[in-house]
Amino acid sequence: MRALDAGPAYFPQAVASGEPGAHEVVLWTRVVDPLEPGARLSVSLQVAQDADFTRCVVDVTGLVPSPERDHTLKVRVTRLEPGTCYHYRFLVERDGQWRGSACGRTRTGTVSPLTRPLHFTVARYQDLLGARASRLDGDEPEFILFLGDSLREAGEAGVAAPSAAPSVSRYRAWCRAYRARSEPRRWHSALPLLVLWEEARCERWRAVWRALCDYLPVDPFHEAVCVGGRTAPIAHAA
Repeated sequence: MRALDAGPAYFPQAVASGEPGAHEVVLWTRVVDPLEPGARLSVSLQVAQDADFTRCVVDVTGLVPSPERDHTLKVRVTRLEPGTCYHYRFLVERDGQWRGSACGRTRTGTVSPLTRPLHFTVARYQDLLGARASRLDGDEPEFILFLGDSLREAGEAGVAAPSAAPSVSRYRAWCRAYRARSEPRRWHSALPLLVLWEEARCERWRAVWRALCDYLPVDPFHEAVCVGGRTAPIAHAA
């Protein structure tokens, strides 16, 4: 077990999970060195069946966040057990000291979801902020169905006039600020997200949509970075 110091300055937007399947989930973080914001960092990921991380099922090193994606990192972990709660955290070593992210909790889906009711809540961007977030506390959902276009609409109102051309850099700055707030950090760390977008996305918003996706635990592209045994979980990163 590595000796850890809390590293919120290295993980200012904490962690998130999404796209939960019966055997897989996407894990997300953003990691920067507060003294060298442009430095390329090597990140480790641990996934465990307990909150103390004594029963790790994934312990992978050498993950590198992408500066082109604003130093965000996404890892798809596969070959997990269905209907199971997992705990996860990201680690970075600087000056001989391990710094840890906030610990996240996620849950895989069931093999046959139609055999029992699904418990989830539908949330917009505004629902994860302030007083509105408190209404989720008593629901005990398995995941949050997040309306992704509410994030785009809120960002549009916050970064530019409606007639202005979308700016990827401004949207990223807005996403950084939003994800650093306490309530979004709490809910993204506690429950996996499924993100629902409108079917039609105009060409004008394609680059902005990609910038928003950089800050959500969704990812269409992965490459294998660690392969375990025949039945061991596998981590893929993008």
